[in-house]
Amino acid sequence: LRAQVRDSAGEWLESVLVGEQDALVQATAAVAVIKLRLGSEPADERGLDAIGAQLASLYTAGAGDVALEGLSYLTLGGTKSASPIKSALVVPDSAFLAALLPTEPPRQRAAPSAYTLATLLHHLTLYPPLSAAPALPAALAPAPEARELVSTRNATLLTYALLPTLATLAASASSSRSTGALTAQVYLALTEPQAARPALLAAGVAKALRQLVDLHDAAVHATARLLITADPSLVFSPAPLHSTALVLAAALPLHPDDLLRTFELLMALTNIASLGGPPAEALAPSLPTIEALMLSPNTMVRRAASELACNLVGNSDGGVEWYESRPGSVEILLALCGSEDQPTSEAASGAVAALVEATSGVAFAVFASDKGCKALLSLVESGEEGCWVRGWDWVRSLGRWLGERVEGAEPARAQANKSRRALDEVRDRAEGQERFEADESMAALDRGLAVRR
Repeated sequence: LRAQVRDSAGEWLESVLVGEQDALVQATAAVAVIKLRLGSEPADERGLDAIGAQLASLYTAGAGDVALEGLSYLTLGGTKSASPIKSALVVPDSAFLAALLPTEPPRQRAAPSAYTLATLLHHLTLYPPLSAAPALPAALAPAPEARELVSTRNATLLTYALLPTLATLAASASSSRSTGALTAQVYLALTEPQAARPALLAAGVAKALRQLVDLHDAAVHATARLLITADPSLVFSPAPLHSTALVLAAALPLHPDDLLRTFELLMALTNIASLGGPPAEALAPSLPTIEALMLSPNTMVRRAASELACNLVGNSDGGVEWYESRPGSVEILLALCGSEDQPTSEAASGAVAALVEATSGVAFAVFASDKGCKALLSLVESGEEGCWVRGWDWVRSLGRWLGERVEGAEPARAQANKSRRALDEVRDRAEGQERFEADESMAALDRGLAVRR
């Protein structure tokens, strides 16, 4: 059909663009011309930058949503002209952007109008994928935009009243899932640069995202980025923080191959878990998913998942109870204590330290096993403070439990006696604070070993 329109009316539509017709008529003709040019094989991109500038001018002259529709087509991507057009639209002191993003945006928009605006803002703020195979042969595919260019463009947009406009779109998103999804994508793009996040928090973006987070994964990811940046208790009050924690935890397994998203969700949940209380307790049932991520081949995901598990064990009864009933999961922690990635080793050994301190069952199981004793020796011999301090914590806790005459201690007592000489040798080589920690821990162990049922 477009070929027929091109043959029968193409020249006339082009003439309308340069005539003196009404702004709305010209904008409508421009949309038709754009569709005809981009719909040809190959796409005819001649003069599209000029049409983009014309549509921006027509918008300020009253062409409204029709002009925005044309600009949305021009900025869609997949063409070599899209990036220059976007950069030409987003500049300081732009009459077009001042009209598009007024300081007091309308609180109510018709659904089609809101969708058109959200579409254009999504195109203007969108970052290229971090890694993706081109959809077109290299000779035909446009080069992906530099991420620095997008960051600069987004920073310029934020100098206008972008955030009030997005807030109104978020508030009305319940009536249009598509508009909500696009608005969430814009927020996700704006939160990508870490340096931009404090200003977004100060402007109330977290509150706006609350209206989208139950419906759109991009809003979940954007919220996670904000919770990484600031103390979660300062971002949300207790009730919203509790529900947000549940939403973020439920989103963990949705896109396991999106490593950046998974990593940032884990970091946000780690910050929430560090607060303890109801939010941390609410996250404990997610430990099966977290444990699976602790076995990820990706170092950063594995590290973040281990840190989350450590915080849950240290700050929630549910975390302790989960591990107490799953010896195999404790063995996974013991294996990760020997990770070549030191932060992962510290997190796993910290989780074990919290478990050994909290429950005699785990303490005795760890020390009664060859795996547990080997993990302990590797920690205290590591020379890394973040590791040896946790290892000596294990020893101190075992001594306390042995001293309390708790049932089931004898296998752990026997293994501790076997390990006593090796621990003494490590203690004798230690200096400074490490020697102090070793002496304190070994004294506690000796007191425990001296007590018999």
